[in-house]
Amino acid sequence: MTPSDCTEINHRQNNCRQFTRNNRRVYECFNVTLATILPLPTATMILRIMNSTIPQLTSLVNSEIVTFVMNFCQLFYVSPEAFIFARNLRKLDLSHNLLKKLEFRRDSRLSIENLILSYNDLTAVPRMHSLQLLTHLDLSHNRIRYLTGDHLLLPKLEVVDLSYNQLHVVKPTDFGDMIRIVEIDGCPWRCDCHLRDFVAFQRKTLSAKSSWCYEPASIRGVRWDDISLEVS
Repeated sequence: MTPSDCTEINHRQNNCRQFTRNNRRVYECFNVTLATILPLPTATMILRIMNSTIPQLTSLVNSEIVTFVMNFCQLFYVSPEAFIFARNLRKLDLSHNLLKKLEFRRDSRLSIENLILSYNDLTAVPRMHSLQLLTHLDLSHNRIRYLTGDHLLLPKLEVVDLSYNQLHVVKPTDFGDMIRIVEIDGCPWRCDCHLRDFVAFQRKTLSAKSSWCYEPASIRGVRWDDISLEVS
């Protein structure tokens, strides 16, 4: 870190520090234990909390925050109303936690464009109807088994990472019209007629790497690129 891109400000308390980088005020905390997010210094735009103990997140009231990162914090609950006052929040990273579910209040209109939820314990795609501006979604390394409903049918969603989940089947209708990249490596795919339809859709529409079949056992390990799309 050079003096030109990071200017330290005399502010340290409970393993937290405040500094500016690229004209944005950053507030970072490491190895802290909090019951809730404390009031932040004025004009904080980036908040990072790492390697801490914050099991619940009920509210982020700072309307100036653009990026919020909360990793390795043993977080297992986020209130549906947690971000309704974070009107300028564009990037939300809650990866490497203990989340089993996540909901956003349906009648709120959030400005989140990039949502990172990798390395949690999610078993389903969160309900994200209030995230109408979302373009990038990372759900990799969770426990998602099915894609149900219209949770991924968001008007601006372009990139979805579903790799290393428990998905067996995926369909073209699971994704909206703007989708262009779907990452799906490391899932136990069942290579049947439903997956054949998605492979055809993928080859025609998406920029994504080929994956491997897991079921049936007779073609386990076969790459999608080697699957014939012709109906016998």
